[in-house]
Amino acid sequence: MGGPLRADSVLFVCADGAALSPVCRDFFACECARRGLNVASASAGLDVTAELLGRYDAVLCMTLEQADSLAERFPEQEEKIMCLGARDYKAPRLKSGWPKLMRSLKDEIDALCDELEEE
Repeated sequence: MGGPLRADSVLFVCADGAALSPVCRDFFACECARRGLNVASASAGLDVTAELLGRYDAVLCMTLEQADSLAERFPEQEEKIMCLGARDYKAPRLKSGWPKLMRSLKDEIDALCDELEEE
């Protein structure tokens, strides 16, 4: 994908849809509201359907493995399936790892919003 991301709607996906993707959705919604961006967002787990994916312009996964899995299952939607960032994001094993993970996810969301603002 060359150039900045263009999307009116974003679906965040994590393994179970219960931890990282809802956090990203909430960070994203807050940041979009702060910047005056009108971009819809939602979160889901890997049990998504083609119909759900079809409702969104961009599908952002937490890991490359998740993105590859969705692209393999839904090849007709491969172009819009990608990773949130250059690295994989997974829930930390230790409680002490959560603050660092949250800062990293917030940084990714800020960068995503910067990209969406470029027009």
